[in-house]
Amino acid sequence: MRGAYPFAHGMRSAEGAVFPFRTGPRYDGESRRVVISLSHILCPTDLSEHSADVIGAAVQLADQFQAKLTLLSVVEDGFPHTEIYRALSDVGIADVIGGLSDQIGKDLTELADRQRDPAVDMETMVLVGNPAKVILATAAELQADLIVMGSLGRSSLDVAILGSVVEKVLRKAPCHVLVVKAAATSAG
Repeated sequence: MRGAYPFAHGMRSAEGAVFPFRTGPRYDGESRRVVISLSHILCPTDLSEHSADVIGAAVQLADQFQAKLTLLSVVEDGFPHTEIYRALSDVGIADVIGGLSDQIGKDLTELADRQRDPAVDMETMVLVGNPAKVILATAAELQADLIVMGSLGRSSLDVAILGSVVEKVLRKAPCHVLVVKAAATSAG
């Protein structure tokens, strides 16, 4: 089986990453080793600086497992600050969200094109709603076997105000979740 690397307590990728099993294992016939297969990978992204690394990892996994890859970006439909929401309501919140969705769709397509691998069946989606809820619902709807997401989002303020999307997805995901750490910067 191409891309499946059995390991005693999970699966090890060619790069050495270990994927532990959360659900009942499937064993190969002879060695009784646990085997995992991936047919659909969901990669949510906020198009932050770290997104290219996360999408690159998802593309590599999709290639190794011959899995379909869906890149997802979620436009927040509510705003945490009432004054901002009121100001945008005067302009027409639906128009603002629609325009933002269009621009994010273009940006996501450009990023996907830069990371594209001809061997990987890849699609992009832009949805509106609460990011964690949309990611979880999309994973369930697509019957994703794995969610690949970044450890860092657009700002640490989001974590303080809204809670971590990654943490919510990790706790409630209907499938395995791989969190890709941000590359170390040379500053400092």
